[in-house]
This record gives sequence, structure tokens and C-alpha cells, in this order.
Amino acid sequence: MLEHLRLLDLESNLVDDLRQVEFLALCPSLNSLTLEGNPINNHPDYRIEIIQRLPRLQTLDDIPTNRINKISSSIPGEGTMLFQQD
Repeated sequence: MLEHLRLLDLESNLVDDLRQVEFLALCPSLNSLTLEGNPINNHPDYRIEIIQRLPRLQTLDDIPTNRINKISSSIPGEGTMLFQQD
């Protein structure tokens, strides 16, 4: 149904639960997602949780989801964000 969706901007749409975005895993081409301005951003492991659920993402909230972020997000209970410096 949404196999060609590549970019989705849900900024300031009152998304407040991780379960509300899980269905996006069914969008195989989705590589950029914006959720800024939503209550979900206050979740302590927000970025890690989203990357775990949507591993194909290349950017989340206009920030690249690089390999190091993805490795960190694959460690259960790991809430520390790591950023690769260019």
C-alpha cells in the first residue's frame, strides 16, 4: 500500500506512543521520518526505540541514523546515544 513512501513528516501531530509509528515498518522505502514537536520526543530512549522499530531509516528528525546509532540501538537497555564525528 505505501511501498513507495520515502519521506514522512509528522512534526507536531500529537504522536505520543511508540505503537503509533510501528506500522511504518511496513513501508519498505521509508528512509526519512520527522517526529519533532510530538510528545513521543520526551520518551527517554525515543531515538533508539524508533531506530529499532524502523531500521531502514537514514534520517530521524533531520539527523542521520548512522551505523553507530544503529549498533547502539541494537543493545537491549542501552540508552546512551553515540554520534559519529565527521
